[in-house]
Amino acid sequence: MNTSVFQYQVDRPRISFVKFILEAYDNMAVVSTLMTDSESGKALIRVAVAPGCEALIKEILNDLGAVYLTADIKSSILPPDSHTNDTLTDLPCP
Repeated sequence: MNTSVFQYQVDRPRISFVKFILEAYDNMAVVSTLMTDSESGKALIRVAVAPGCEALIKEILNDLGAVYLTADIKSSILPPDSHTNDTLTDLPCP
């Protein structure tokens, strides 16, 4: 099973809110801040999504996107043997 990875540009003050909303869904997604730009007030975040949870997390991201996410930067799929700092279990999504 592969972990899906999405990258978004957000306003820096909104990082915590997006992170708390997504991580409230236990074992479904992990949010990491990749970089911030103090001049523009923007940040790049990475959302790693557990296998089978993509549809729900994408729906949540689409709802958040209208207000909190400024750009969908990149999406990818990580093979199960790729090593990241994010640990997502193989538990089924609710």
